[in-house]
Amino acid sequence: VRKLAPKDAGRFLLLMRAFQGGYTHSCYLRTGKVLRSGSEDLAGLDLISQDKASAYPADMLSYRFPMSHFFKTTYEKSLTLDRDRWAIIYHVKLHGIRSKLINNYILTSKAVRAENFRNDSGRLISADMIEMVLTEVDFDIIRRCYQIDEVEPVQVLACRKGWLPKPLLEYVLDLYGQKTSLKGVAGEEELYRKSKTRINGLFGCCCTNVIKGSSEYSDEDPRRPEAGPHWWTHELTVDFINEELDKLKKSRSNCFAYPWGVWITSYCRKTTWALLEALDPVKVGLKKAAIYSDTDSVKAPDSPELRAAVQKLNEERVERLRLMCEENDIDPERLAPADPKGKKHMIGLFEPDAVYDEFLTLGPKRYAHRDEDGVLRITVSGVNSEKGRKRLNNQIETFRDGIVFDYNQCGKMISAYNDHQEPLDVIDREGNVWHETAQHALALYPTTYRMGIDEVYTALWEQIFEEARE
Repeated sequence: VRKLAPKDAGRFLLLMRAFQGGYTHSCYLRTGKVLRSGSEDLAGLDLISQDKASAYPADMLSYRFPMSHFFKTTYEKSLTLDRDRWAIIYHVKLHGIRSKLINNYILTSKAVRAENFRNDSGRLISADMIEMVLTEVDFDIIRRCYQIDEVEPVQVLACRKGWLPKPLLEYVLDLYGQKTSLKGVAGEEELYRKSKTRINGLFGCCCTNVIKGSSEYSDEDPRRPEAGPHWWTHELTVDFINEELDKLKKSRSNCFAYPWGVWITSYCRKTTWALLEALDPVKVGLKKAAIYSDTDSVKAPDSPELRAAVQKLNEERVERLRLMCEENDIDPERLAPADPKGKKHMIGLFEPDAVYDEFLTLGPKRYAHRDEDGVLRITVSGVNSEKGRKRLNNQIETFRDGIVFDYNQCGKMISAYNDHQEPLDVIDREGNVWHETAQHALALYPTTYRMGIDEVYTALWEQIFEEARE
């Protein structure tokens, strides 16, 4: 693993640029409207959620990852390399780019630079130019789903891929087996909890950036010895990064490589996007199109097109997992442990997880749904789900732009800093007095949460609705 540390600061910064999280988004043609299972809006079909089982751990097992230093290559040569055997970093400028689909893939916040771009709640619809750093996984998706007038390569790097170390592969399988077989077993709650926590944490170990700027209190700043004792900052400069990389290459305590984390999320986006691409309104029509996705799940009408796309992805997953077992001499039976009832669960497959009577999304990480049990639930980043749903008074239409959740409904706190606090006396409930002279203080206050929608996204809705009226 020490040999997989980036060779220099330039390569390290490119990897940081290439890293993205899971694909979380809503189809803007479906955003802001209450959708009900069996309605004409959904072609009379049930609205379901298809979820991937242990998505990130499954991707760690299913694909090969960077296993050498990255070296420079040409753009033309990179296009001929086998994607299963070679990891590629593309630093490119994409000129005259526009989406072929209604769903949009490119995350504009990851752009180095963009000119005259049109935005779909953080996803690129079109641009005169956008400069990005991408893995070959993301780059291939973008070339397939966007019309691009010109690809201008700035820098292209490549390295060989290989399976993750066998002890790590087996550890993932051990944890998945424990998590599956111990779920709901009396007396094994603690081991189940630990197994679930550890398998979920493995991805985090891979993508943790161990090189960061820091601050420390020292008797002497080597840059300004005359300053005396004070706080000083290690800035994230090229020299500092190179120094930290040298330490990392000598360390024996790190058993994960940052490039692995970059590719894990790329692979996860690839499988989720494959389902969204197959169910794009351009291909299947609006009534059967996917409505919402969040990293390892897709909400869509239960159509024949959805079932065919899920079956294809699941078959590809099984084939990849069996190849991994064959080439690493691992028992393939470990891929599908049995639960306490004896039912086997293959890791990484899409499976139906829920049926929604009602569903309403206002964008990424903002949706409300009523399950078959009749209970209305919400998912909003920054709002307690159980408390927040009571704000809707069991009416899904209440979930709208501008809705305010008070502290009792969101549990949100706001911090206030005071670096020039006057001396004060603190009296406890028994009358004891404490004379406080600290100059620095921090207080946490209860606050509200107001759900707002990006103005650009709102303008996009209005344009769509206007076009529909015409």
